[in-house]
Order: sequence, then C-alpha cells, then structure tokens
Amino acid sequence: MAANILVPQSVRTMESPVTPEEWMDDGACLNKDPDQWFPDTREEIAEAKEFCKTHCKVRFKCLAFAMLKEKPYISESGKQVSNLRFGVFGGLDSKERKALQEEIDKKAEAEKEMTA
Repeated sequence: MAANILVPQSVRTMESPVTPEEWMDDGACLNKDPDQWFPDTREEIAEAKEFCKTHCKVRFKCLAFAMLKEKPYISESGKQVSNLRFGVFGGLDSKERKALQEEIDKKAEAEKEMTA
C-alpha cells in the first residue's frame, strides 16, 4: 500500500492532489513535518535539500515525479494549465527544477532538429 502522505494545507487546496505511489513508502521524508519541504527561508531550503541528498534513497524518483507533475497540461476544457512550482523535491528547489526542465527541453529540441 502506498504511503499516507502528509501534505501541507497549501498543497491540499490545489486542484490536482498528490496521488501516493508505492516508492513514496521509502522516502526519507515520510514521517517528517510536510512543511519542512515547503520552506520559507534560504536556510530552510538548504536544510531540506541537504536532507534529501544525504538521507533519501528514492530522491531521483521523487524528482522525476515532481517534474512530471509540474509540466503544463491540457485540461478537460481544452485550456493549457501550468502547475505551480514550489517546495523541495528530490533534493532540488523549484528554481533548480525549472532550470533542469529547461535544459532537458533544450536538448530534446536540438535532438529533434538533428533527426529532422
């Protein structure tokens, strides 16, 4: 059974809630205060990132999960919806995940042009 994920109030009120996945049971953050992953200060961000990087064996799955959830999508009404980027997932903060996604997209586009 997937983890009973504790989610901060700010996230619970979002349109698309997090659906627990099996790997989440192995997250080092499982029994920690969920607000720890949605820090307010640079120091708290650094602490959360360091915890992920040093204690979590599923951090890359967590990172991939977050980046997938953050991608814009087309809603049932046909409108493009951009998910908000926030919090620390997989040892990266929102700015780092955005930069990583931009790099991935840039490489994918270059590869696409090379094969066209």
